[in-house]
Amino acid sequence: MSDEGSETPSNPPRASRFREHTNTSNSIRPPPDELWKDIAIDNLIDKFNEENAAPPPTSRKSSRENSAPELRA
Repeated sequence: MSDEGSETPSNPPRASRFREHTNTSNSIRPPPDELWKDIAIDNLIDKFNEENAAPPPTSRKSSRENSAPELRA
C-alpha cells in the first residue's frame, strides 16, 4: 500500500486562471504626468477637447446640390 501523505507536490497550488487574467496589477499603464509635460502637448489636448465639445458642423449646401444631375432627354 502506498502512503498518500508522502506524495505531496513540491510546488504550491496554482492560482486560478480567471484570477490571473483579471489581475490588473500587471496591466500596461500610461507613464506618469511628469513625462507628458516634456513633450508639450497640452495645447493639442485642449484643442481636441474643444472640438469634441462643439456641435458638429452643418453643411450649408442643399441636398439637391450634392445629388447627381438629372438627365433630360
